Amino acid sequence: TDGYIVYRNAVQGEQRLFAIPFDAERLEITGEARQLPFTPRMGGFGSANFAVSPSGALVYVSTERGRTDMVWVSRDGTERSVDPDWDGAMRRARISPDGTMMVGETRGADGRAVIATKALDGGPLRPITFDLRNPYEPTWHPDGTQVTFVDSDRGQLVASLDGRTPTSIGGDLNPTQAIWSPDGQWLVLRVGPTDLYIQHTHPDSVPRPLITSQGSVRAPSISPDGRFLAYVSNVAGQGDIIVRPFPNVDDGRVQVSFNGGYSPVWSSDGRELFYRDGFGRMFTAQVSTTGTFRVDSVEPLFSGSAYEFSTTSRRYDVHPDGERFLMVRRRGDELILVHNWIEELRAFMCEP
Repeated sequence: TDGYIVYRNAVQGEQRLFAIPFDAERLEITGEARQLPFTPRMGGFGSANFAVSPSGALVYVSTERGRTDMVWVSRDGTERSVDPDWDGAMRRARISPDGTMMVGETRGADGRAVIATKALDGGPLRPITFDLRNPYEPTWHPDGTQVTFVDSDRGQLVASLDGRTPTSIGGDLNPTQAIWSPDGQWLVLRVGPTDLYIQHTHPDSVPRPLITSQGSVRAPSISPDGRFLAYVSNVAGQGDIIVRPFPNVDDGRVQVSFNGGYSPVWSSDGRELFYRDGFGRMFTAQVSTTGTFRVDSVEPLFSGSAYEFSTTSRRYDVHPDGERFLMVRRRGDELILVHNWIEELRAFMCEP
């Protein structure tokens, strides 16, 4: 409103903010651009985390990244630390079938991405991958002795917890995610953005299409009894939770969420299906898997705004007891408020 345009630009690979005088009536630039003496945190798709009010106040997010840590969140939103002595966090952490360990993505001492495990009752991180460029999407084998994950160079791999060399799965499909059926007999492979494949674990088995879609298909999750498959589909325009019989997916289709649904996880007894909506809020669907699949009710649990959330990958897990959720909390994002910033901008732009 004071005759300046503030915009983001790249200078020798660094993202910075500039201001330039502009005459809105004549649609003309009236002076030289100048780099501003503050730098907000930059986001994706050309965004910068700042705003200027009509009264001239400036608010921006500091470039200092907020600390993240792992927390347990109960159904009512009560929070406590997973390990008060650990100053760190894992991305896409998953709890072992017996509830004693978690596995996730982290960084080693040399800065290299690794898949590591950590006991939930304390103790150090224990890497199970070495010399890989970018391992991600870890998932436990049902017996708790192995972890599947993706490597950018080699596709889907299986690593034993004893540190042996990982073995490849999925053939030439190069899947970006794999989950096991509860009996360990089947693998569901996500291939590209739209397809799910299924493969029996018999050595002579080959992957075959399970679900092919004109929209994206993400976050597959198999019920504890092995009879139903939940996943996220955006065929209707937004992500929502769909459940089908498994492995005979053509025998039915039930939509669980209707206002956005992402990251489905079954409770260990199969009576609930947890998910998050487009705002990151946690929901539970009370379901029946006796006979055909049925949704009895859907209830909100707690706001997830303080915890990492993504519509493309699951950023939480559910403990086998069904009473607590493993989540990554973002702490310490610093907001800077500058009063009368327009006055400062005028003076700055007029400096020789």
